[in-house]
Amino acid sequence: MLKEIPPLKVDSLSLADIHQFVYERFFEAKNHNDLNELIRFHTNNKYLFMAHSPNHLKKLGNLVANKNKDNPKEIFEKYYLIMRRLLQKNPTSRSHLNTVYHIVSHFSKDLTKEQKNEFLKIIENLKVDEKELRDILLTLKNWTMKFDKRYLIRQTYFLLFT
Repeated sequence: MLKEIPPLKVDSLSLADIHQFVYERFFEAKNHNDLNELIRFHTNNKYLFMAHSPNHLKKLGNLVANKNKDNPKEIFEKYYLIMRRLLQKNPTSRSHLNTVYHIVSHFSKDLTKEQKNEFLKIIENLKVDEKELRDILLTLKNWTMKFDKRYLIRQTYFLLFT
C-alpha cells in the first residue's frame, strides 16, 4: 500500500499554506474573468495538481480547453469545484513518482545519459519520505534554473519541501 507524505516541519511551507497560496492565485485569475488568466494559473499549477490527482488534472485541462465554448464565469465555477476536490486528495508515493517522471522529461536533451540513469535510479527507489522528495525536488529545481526551463520555473509543485 502506498503511504502518504507526512506533514512538513515548521521551517517549511505546509501543504495547507501551499493550498492557500493556490486558492489566492485562483481568485486573482477569476477576478480578471479572463480565460487566458485561468490558462496561466492552470499551467503554473499543473504538476502540483498532478501530484494530488492526475484524473482531476485531466478534467481541469478539459475545462481550460473550453471545447464547449462556455462563458468564462461558468468555466471558473466548474474549475473551482473540481480544484477543491483535487486539493482534498493527498499526494501518494505513486502520484509523486509520476509527477517527477513528467518533470524529468523536460531535461531529456540537457542531461547526459549517465546523469539521467543516475537520477532515474534515485527516483526508482523513492519511498517518498520528506527528505528524499526534498532532495529530488531541489535537484529538479536546480536543473530548472540551470537549463532555463521557463515552463517549470513557476510551478507551485516546487514549493513542496523546498
